[in-house]
Amino acid sequence: KITTMRLICTALACLISVNVFGQTWEQTYPSFMWSGISIDQTSDGGFITGKKNENGDYCLLKINNLGEEEWSLALPISNPSGNPLWWPGGMQIEVTDNGDFICFLIGENNIFNVSIDGTLISSTNIPFMPKSMNKTNDGNIIIVGENGIIKINNSLEVLWYQIYSPELSLKSIYPLSNEGFIVYGNMDVGKWSEDIILMKIDAFGNEVWSQTNGQIAIYDWGGGDKIIQLFNNSFVYISGYDVGKDPNVNSDIINIDESGQELWIEIDNLNAFNSLASTTDNGFVAVGYQSSNDPFWDWYGDLIVSKFDFNGNQEWVQTFGGENTDWGHFVNQTNDGGYIISGLKEVIHEAEYEQYIIKLNADGTLSSEFTIPTPSSKRLQKVVDALGREVNHIPNQILFNIYDDGSVEKKFVVE
Repeated sequence: KITTMRLICTALACLISVNVFGQTWEQTYPSFMWSGISIDQTSDGGFITGKKNENGDYCLLKINNLGEEEWSLALPISNPSGNPLWWPGGMQIEVTDNGDFICFLIGENNIFNVSIDGTLISSTNIPFMPKSMNKTNDGNIIIVGENGIIKINNSLEVLWYQIYSPELSLKSIYPLSNEGFIVYGNMDVGKWSEDIILMKIDAFGNEVWSQTNGQIAIYDWGGGDKIIQLFNNSFVYISGYDVGKDPNVNSDIINIDESGQELWIEIDNLNAFNSLASTTDNGFVAVGYQSSNDPFWDWYGDLIVSKFDFNGNQEWVQTFGGENTDWGHFVNQTNDGGYIISGLKEVIHEAEYEQYIIKLNADGTLSSEFTIPTPSSKRLQKVVDALGREVNHIPNQILFNIYDDGSVEKKFVVE
């Protein structure tokens, strides 16, 4: 008994010193934003996102690496657009190089700068309603919305802005490795119809080239990156879909080269993707929602996340959700190789909604097993828990396999 407990104590000390990667969890928070709330990892390993509090305020929300709230800040929206604040499009947040945050409500002209501890530093208004933003290669912020693009620094000072054709509705912008940006948007082509437009601009917003290919503009349920650049300098973007109207309209993922020429297309007849993120293995991940195949109403589906290699081959796909509809709006790869997803969960059909955040492991699942083996020719004698009690293999506990040579294998299973 004493020998067994000594072995367990030694193993626990070793286990505590090991950084266990791939931690997974799910959380929900009060929210009602159709275009979703972005989420990004912070310098301390936690995450920054948003929520709507009990007073109806739209708040910046800081959570730790387990999804537990650390602080929230109600944003002082001045509502210059005049839009009803009970119907915001969503919230976008970007982490700056110094760890602070730039954020805005989609559809409101206010831009906020918030410190890493949740203190409002400053705010300003921009000349159009923002839709999406990204951090630039020089550490500043680039914002698109309506038919405008603006570049600001971390103090919210305007560096430059451009206003383009009024037929444009710009949705997403992504910094290029060789300076400049690739822009994704919709273009009004008349008769209540819109096509996707892609536009490459230089570092000051001047158009290099633009193109429309007659592809259906996305029926936009999410404000994340619709277009990204891959390691080979090509671009991947999402074509449109028209939810619940035409079962033959697909959500496609398309790859083009630097001049806009199509390289490949991945056609998906079942899933509606909202946003993309590049991954460290040179591939990318997409998030959205899965069609229910309901012939009368196509909104009953689950949140879907899918991993692709750089050639568009699907490596894995996972779905999450309950009886009602669950949307995926934003996705990012985390420091441990897993994924963080922000979406919307329908609690009561067309009546109650929550923000839905999921932390996945590198395989895209909520279940992970971590084993630290001690190589030896050995035979298992028994399995015990941290108190030395003999048990069977069960999940969600630290277990110790004790072998006939006196060695201990430490195993931690999370489900």
